[in-house]
Amino acid sequence: MTARRSKRWLLWLGAPLLAVALLVALWSWDWFIPLAEARAGAAIGRPVHIEHLHVKLGRVTTVTAEGLRVGNPSGFPDDPPFAEVGRATAQVDVGAFLRSREVVIPSVELDRPVVNVIGRDDGSRNYEFDFAAPAAEGAEASKTLGPRIGALRIKDGKARVAIAWLRSDFKVDVKTQDRDGQEPALVAEAHGTYAGQPVEAQMTGRAILNLRDEREPWPVDLHLRNGDTSFALKGTLREPLKLRGADLRVEFAGKDMADLVPLTGVPFPKTPPFRLEGKADYAEGRVRLLDAAGKVGRSDIGGSLTVSTAGRRPDVTADLRSRSVDLADLGGLIGAQPGRADTPGQTPQQRAAQARAEASPKLLPTTPVNMPRLTAANVHLRYLAERIQGRGCPSTV
Repeated sequence: MTARRSKRWLLWLGAPLLAVALLVALWSWDWFIPLAEARAGAAIGRPVHIEHLHVKLGRVTTVTAEGLRVGNPSGFPDDPPFAEVGRATAQVDVGAFLRSREVVIPSVELDRPVVNVIGRDDGSRNYEFDFAAPAAEGAEASKTLGPRIGALRIKDGKARVAIAWLRSDFKVDVKTQDRDGQEPALVAEAHGTYAGQPVEAQMTGRAILNLRDEREPWPVDLHLRNGDTSFALKGTLREPLKLRGADLRVEFAGKDMADLVPLTGVPFPKTPPFRLEGKADYAEGRVRLLDAAGKVGRSDIGGSLTVSTAGRRPDVTADLRSRSVDLADLGGLIGAQPGRADTPGQTPQQRAAQARAEASPKLLPTTPVNMPRLTAANVHLRYLAERIQGRGCPSTV
């Protein structure tokens, strides 16, 4: 009798253990892919596809998705999709969630991400998302914060940006670089066209996703060339998502300030070659250039410039001054060819246009007034010049 009871106990214990062993041996996190796709797709309003899903449990759990694909909105083709990632890995601090219900993601790694940004002539764009509201109840819903995300690592990232109304089509290579004792640096390089002109850019920033932390300023070092215009921006932002807390230095240089129109939206007049630098800031919906100093042609120029884009058209307020100004450099304000034949740094086209202007017997320019550009912005300008020089100016009585 005792032997038979022992066999029964072994059977009762062995069967569950065998079932658990089989479950562990056959377990696949891919079973949860339909649920993960549905939840992610509902959150961003886009179809989401995952080929494989892996989870390594622990106090800090590692979740890996292979073959991740985020589709386009309706009206755009399925191929290429908005985004593809060969392999995406995220670490989730389960301990922090159990202690304080805070979602902490120490790191995110993206292997071979590809993003396609498209804006069509009809105004439709594939980079607008319809994010679903978080499923929280009561007053606590408004207090819910997003996850706290740490370091970002990107390997062999690529993007293509084609926006019709900006006349842009350029490609971006993105990666992160590890640095001894520091968080990874985010490095991006772009090549292609913008505003119908060749563009190339290089940017280095801090490779973190927790951009809400005001205690950690986000550094940025950007160098861009668009046609004959160069632009450099270097410094830090305390709130990058809101463009606040800026400590930035900006430099502009080019052959003609009119080339800045597609970059800034401000209707600058034609000018001789220029160089300008100052402190950049953003506050209350306004971009500001403070303590600016530089040269336009033979004239020096300084002061401040504020641009607000909150209304139907930009509102520009400028308080400028010059110690010495050559009136020829301001000819673009009245439709004349600015500068002189011997103004340094001019392009051959500018020199030829200047030669034709100086050879003309007409006192006033005959260039038609560009009314769309004239009414493109509300401009409030205060200009003070200590010394004015000119040649061939009509006298007034």
